[in-house]
Amino acid sequence: MDNREKRNMKRSTIRSISLLLILFTTIFGCFFFVNKVFKKDYSSRQLKQAVVPKKKKVSGIRKMPANYEKESDKPGELHELVYRSAARVSEVAVPKRTMVYTPYGYNKNEKRTRYNIFYLMHGYGGNHQTFLGSKMSPRTFKNILDNMTAKGDIAPTIVVSMTYTASAGYYASMDDLGTEAVKELAPIVESKYRTYADKTDRAGLVKSRAHRAIGGFSMGGCSTWMALKNNADCFKYYLPISMPMYYDDGGYVESLSRDCARRIAAGANAVRGGRKVYIFAASGSRDFMNKATQKQAEDLTAHRGFKLSSGEFDKGNVIFHSWKGHRHSYKASFPYIYNGLIRFFG
Repeated sequence: MDNREKRNMKRSTIRSISLLLILFTTIFGCFFFVNKVFKKDYSSRQLKQAVVPKKKKVSGIRKMPANYEKESDKPGELHELVYRSAARVSEVAVPKRTMVYTPYGYNKNEKRTRYNIFYLMHGYGGNHQTFLGSKMSPRTFKNILDNMTAKGDIAPTIVVSMTYTASAGYYASMDDLGTEAVKELAPIVESKYRTYADKTDRAGLVKSRAHRAIGGFSMGGCSTWMALKNNADCFKYYLPISMPMYYDDGGYVESLSRDCARRIAAGANAVRGGRKVYIFAASGSRDFMNKATQKQAEDLTAHRGFKLSSGEFDKGNVIFHSWKGHRHSYKASFPYIYNGLIRFFG
């Protein structure tokens, strides 16, 4: 090999080494950049998760602070929506209104944070504004939600105040309202507002059920038991207030209570597929439906999948509590809902 060939080989070797160095430097630089961006993004996710309060263990029935009824300096917002429902009492789908509460800090443009959701049903003669009021005239219960969120009693939660179809056969719609929430209302509300449901078909609602509750007062309590019977795959938590699944002017009827308990258990067990359900039932000692509500909860625990607990969900999944001196009224129901929600989403 002459000197010229040696010089060419040396130049080729140096050129190859240079290219390898450039390639290594480029790969290392890309890795460093991607790693830095990933860490930044991961930290932002951690920060986002940190603003949601950790689930607290609830001990005993709590007294709702009196100042929770006052306006909060961190108020949520109310939004009225219109949708169509083919409730049983109507021959055709009818327009209905619902009031949606979004907690303080809810930002429609921020896509990452998800929210629990609570469907709330009023009693006979009420409407979608009975609990929350309206944007221009909010009511006391809206203040309670604001303060519960601000104080960290519950994770930020969307509340949907539903209503019945007021017509002849008013009570005929009770058995449909929970199903209406699943089939007609949830697809609208939970696609517009950010809940844990990635999809709002039934499969999507089943997948996100751990972040969904339903409850109601009086006639709404009756509908809550029916929602447990018909839709236990879509709701994990239930808050029936001052009403069993049946109605009788005299209150408690043993045969009706036991039959309804059997039907609730059979319906729930048929669709929930082993998924857990939790019931916080409540009433007042001077409420004419107190005994009927208590016995409905107790009779349910005679069936598979339901166990009575004295006050917490650590030993069972059915709780009943009676508030001393409380009568059948919306105001009396506020501490019931407070105690239910801190167990569901606290």
